[in-house]
Amino acid sequence: MCNTSHPLKNGKSSACVALFGVALFVLQLFSVESHAGMNAGSREIQANPLSPSSGVLAQTQEPDQMKSHRAHDLSTRMDEMKRASDERSRSKRRRSGMSETVTPRSPATVTRRPVAGTPLQIRRPGSKRMLTKPAASGRGPDERSARAFLRSARDLLRIDEPDSELTLSRHQTDLLNHRHLRFSQTYQGMPVWPAELMVHLDPAGEVYLMNGAFVPTPKKASTRPVLTADAAVEQAIAAVRSEMNSKSSAFSPDVSDPSLIIYAPGDKPPRLAWKMDVGVSILSRWLVVIDATTRDLLTAFNQVTDANVRGSGEDLFGVERTLNLWEEGGAYYMADTTQPMYNAAASNPPSPNATYGAIMILDAKNQPRTSEVESIPTVSLVGSYDSDSGWVPDAVSAAHSLTQTYEYYRDRLGRNSIDGKGCSIFGVVRLGSGYANAFWNSETKMMYFGDELPFAGAVDVVAHELTHGVTAHTANLIYWGQSGAMNESFSDIFGEMVESHVTGKDPDWLMGTNLSRAVRNMSDPSSIMIYPGLRYPATMSDFIDTHEDNGGVHYNATILAHAFYQLAAGLDRAIGIQAAEQIFYQVLTYHLVTNSKFVDARLACIASAEELFGKGSSQVLRTAEAFDAIHVFGDEPTSEDPPYIPPVTGDDATLFVYYDDQRGGYYLGRREEGDPDEGSRLSYYPVKPSRPAVSGDGRRAVFVDRNDDLCFIDTGGGVMEDCMGWDDVASVAMSPDESLYGFVFLDETGGEAGNQIAVFDMNAEPVEEGIHIFELVAPTFSEENVTISTIQRADAMAFTSDNKHIVYDALNLIQVEGGSQLEAWSIYAIDLETGQTLVLVPPVSGLQIAFPALSHTSDNFMTFDAYNTDTDQSTLYAVNLMTGDLKDIGTVENWGTPCYAGDDGAIIYSKQNASSPTGYALWRQPMADDRISVAGSSDIFLDDGDYGTIYRRGTYAGPNDTPDDTNGDDQDGDVHLDTGDGGGGCFITTVDFGS
Repeated sequence: MCNTSHPLKNGKSSACVALFGVALFVLQLFSVESHAGMNAGSREIQANPLSPSSGVLAQTQEPDQMKSHRAHDLSTRMDEMKRASDERSRSKRRRSGMSETVTPRSPATVTRRPVAGTPLQIRRPGSKRMLTKPAASGRGPDERSARAFLRSARDLLRIDEPDSELTLSRHQTDLLNHRHLRFSQTYQGMPVWPAELMVHLDPAGEVYLMNGAFVPTPKKASTRPVLTADAAVEQAIAAVRSEMNSKSSAFSPDVSDPSLIIYAPGDKPPRLAWKMDVGVSILSRWLVVIDATTRDLLTAFNQVTDANVRGSGEDLFGVERTLNLWEEGGAYYMADTTQPMYNAAASNPPSPNATYGAIMILDAKNQPRTSEVESIPTVSLVGSYDSDSGWVPDAVSAAHSLTQTYEYYRDRLGRNSIDGKGCSIFGVVRLGSGYANAFWNSETKMMYFGDELPFAGAVDVVAHELTHGVTAHTANLIYWGQSGAMNESFSDIFGEMVESHVTGKDPDWLMGTNLSRAVRNMSDPSSIMIYPGLRYPATMSDFIDTHEDNGGVHYNATILAHAFYQLAAGLDRAIGIQAAEQIFYQVLTYHLVTNSKFVDARLACIASAEELFGKGSSQVLRTAEAFDAIHVFGDEPTSEDPPYIPPVTGDDATLFVYYDDQRGGYYLGRREEGDPDEGSRLSYYPVKPSRPAVSGDGRRAVFVDRNDDLCFIDTGGGVMEDCMGWDDVASVAMSPDESLYGFVFLDETGGEAGNQIAVFDMNAEPVEEGIHIFELVAPTFSEENVTISTIQRADAMAFTSDNKHIVYDALNLIQVEGGSQLEAWSIYAIDLETGQTLVLVPPVSGLQIAFPALSHTSDNFMTFDAYNTDTDQSTLYAVNLMTGDLKDIGTVENWGTPCYAGDDGAIIYSKQNASSPTGYALWRQPMADDRISVAGSSDIFLDDGDYGTIYRRGTYAGPNDTPDDTNGDDQDGDVHLDTGDGGGGCFITTVDFGS
């Protein structure tokens, strides 16, 4: 990662020198082949430079025996930590009832399809997220590789002649330089329909995955039709007439030329058949398959998906509700596409991940079977074969409540859905069994309803949760302390306003009216107890100062909500709910920032009242009185400048990854003063294309090699990298003081990164005390502050300079019945002391947000990628994590993997360069003093390289540190620090990225 000039926490670890000088000596005694046998994969030691014209390699000096000794201490300690971590994982599996036996890696993992018996997936170990590429491979070489694999796997595939029975129909290269080849199945020249498979190649051209839906060679299927083509057309027309229940004598559809196929749906024996399109109207074009031997109708369905219909069903309270449904193939689905936000041109309903601007209800079907829900099961779109019956009452209530909330925001406040841009609204009903909770999750952007109470029918609760989504796209108030309490307050306020709007009555000021008991009372907060002896506060004088409940986000929510009640109805000359809601919506949308406090809300409400109703108006005067009533007076809001970390003195140096076409692999390169313009090769052996981490003094780097091993190297050269001999590291991070290491390990199959981050503290005694395993979870907005396990894996990581947080990108995924997925990469942080997960940049539909890198002079600035899946382009952003201010740096093809320069005066990023072997060059974008705004135009920084990492060699000091060695020579290799009184890093925001 790029956080390479951050401060120390407890001083430099004397054992943390990551080099084996002995390793070079040993390797000189053994052959290359012997070493390669110790660590799988072909490795070649050559003293060639980065290019033929380059000078001498960085690795030319004699090994340092003292460094070797210290590195051995590090190696031993890390191995101890690894063993302790493994034992902890085994203990966890034993406690959970899981097998503690680790399945050995096999050449391939095969998952077979029921009935057909063919593989639906063949996974070969070693696939990983690789974002750089060598020179592009063509369709021809890729097809040859794929076909060689298919021939070798013919017995697994149950296809006799893969070369003749599989026709290449599509060849694609994605942003990761993985190539994807789609093959259509044929038999004796006829299409086997609908049967296809895909072969996937990694950037090195190796097959790592095959998947598909196909059948064994259909040797028993007849190839001579009994039914003629004309007779098949007549049969097809009759079938469509019957399906449409048409009795018109003018029924004369347009029929395409029929084609002979082997009809092979996979769950029935293959049949020779005629396939054709039957067009009746612009809204009715049927695909029909007729058995060519028996004349039977094998399948017929309308391919036009414009099918919104009305239906009805009873909700949780026995009330008949009108439903807007989507009809397809004779089935009806809870997908409302009638709202103005629906984007018909871009949508393909009823698929949840291909429908935009709809209100969709999904069903968890009481999974998991527990009242303690920690993960989200596979969900399915709610459906019925009758538009007016068969509906789950929870789903009917959810559809009604979500629609009413959407319409309130649209009609009363002029807001187009949660994000203001017409995004789809999802509700998931019947989560868990006896689960008494409902919550909004900003990662999945879905509302979840437990089954224990009628949450879906409580419109104030539903509106409360969806307002969390609105807040995430507006003020984006951090979910902690006063700002978190205001986050909850706005949800209570607008939940109550939606309920009043739906009922047409005055508010009852109770949150959770239709539940077994009210949760909070906005008009009389102290009438409800949080727990015996503790009542909800009405004023700041009663503010509950606690570390529970995310710093009291629910406990203190009634304070601001009570101010709203006073303004709308409680004061002698209250202004009414419509004027009050306009003021508070104006505040939420245009005034508050991520870390606003109650006093900020007072000033913002007064300013909003002036904007809406004029200075000196009665609305302005009443607003001030309402905040006086809750004891929030006109003090100036507090703000803190982010603490400053002095940059390391010295010139910027660069580590980068490049592709060596002579050696056929990626290597770690370096460019410092005195190196050639193109840099020098630093690593002896191939590396994984990913960003290395560098110590704060710029002397040592840690990275993952091609064999998934953890490796260390001295950036000054002189000895080769030292690797731990592990084979399951997906990614690594190192704190600037080298005391903390973060790891994402591969899962037991070796194929994918796991959903844990392991943090090792090298200074801990005993070793076990320094091992912390963090499960990756997604925070939610709920009364119990629950988390859910929708995070699949993490990738890029960085430690903050104060060693208090680890920042990482992670993949969020929700499984939808039928095989589709809702997924997105986004950025999080873990508080290493409390274990709390913070959302820094939430998922955004259509974007993959990844590769976070912190600035060097503060922890409060970050740059990252936002890759657009539709345009294959990534926009680079920089953000102030204190204020939430977000700036666009520029746009590149594929990923940019940006990072800050040593003094934060520029951002270095990758940009495609077709003329270089790596396919990328590094570019430099100058930045303004605010560290997030561009200042001038960008220019090329390094002709051939990717995953740039900037470091400076010398003494560094953090916000709490004052270096003794101020001349930068650091002769003894250690930094001696005096502890000062400066502040540490304090990023406190969630980026309002989707608004």
